Amino acid sequence: MAAFETDKSTVPPGTGTPPTAATISSISPFIHRHDVTVEVHSGRGPSLQRLRVHVLPLESDKLEVLLSQVYARVAQRGGIVGMDAEWQPEVLRFERNPVALLQLAWEEDIFLVRLQHMRGKVPASLHRLLADERIIKVGCNIGGDAKRLLKDYALDTRGHVDLREVTQGLGLVQCKRRSMAWLAKEFLRMDMDKSQQCSDWGNLELSAEQIKYSSIDAWVAPAIVGHLFRRYKSQVGQPPCPSSFCKRLVPQYWTRRVGDGHYAKIKRSSPDGRWDVQQQQEREQQKQRSSRDGMTY
Repeated sequence: MAAFETDKSTVPPGTGTPPTAATISSISPFIHRHDVTVEVHSGRGPSLQRLRVHVLPLESDKLEVLLSQVYARVAQRGGIVGMDAEWQPEVLRFERNPVALLQLAWEEDIFLVRLQHMRGKVPASLHRLLADERIIKVGCNIGGDAKRLLKDYALDTRGHVDLREVTQGLGLVQCKRRSMAWLAKEFLRMDMDKSQQCSDWGNLELSAEQIKYSSIDAWVAPAIVGHLFRRYKSQVGQPPCPSSFCKRLVPQYWTRRVGDGHYAKIKRSSPDGRWDVQQQQEREQQKQRSSRDGMTY
């Protein structure tokens, strides 16, 4: 595993200088490492992409140091982070289970955070990473995951972008309800195995199939953005990187609590960078109360 940097500062998210570099060799034995291979297709034909999957430890002190290193590395190097979440299957109409697993993908590294087994001790470094608006988080229906994380663990996710809005911004997809599997097939010519979607995500030890499924689910979104960036960046003013590409195409969002059980979608206006509150209309809130998880937009 590549060396990451340790967060030795107390700089608030979105401001100041990222932390300095340090090795993680002293705690790397506590990480369960898996390799996952994905076959994707581009204009040059099929290719194999190898992912490094890291199942992070549950001990709060080790996890804090590891996530600080991940956050520092991403803050310094830039780029976008793929984000996805899994929870126990919800069978009954009003059943709602907390997020069990959070997946974060950065380049070829995937980090699996077993939130449900942390006993409420969410590392401060995870709060900082998700709240840093400089780091774009991308996923399919990522707003729904952000609301669950806020409600379940008070994790404030800022700067999140829905992959479907990126494809719409380029005029490539008309329907916003396209699934991740559809988008992967359309842009990467890649078949996603969704057989583990409704598996038991509350298990302390994830199966090899769950690890593969969850890591690919988080990696696909930034992979598609990278593909679109290389192909269409000339249409949006030659942005220097995929992160800037996303910012120019679609607004970034974060979510905040505006009352007991109610949430507002916050949009960052472009180009002045101000945050505008777009509170839910009363009829939308009423609809949310009767939805299966009470947290959809």
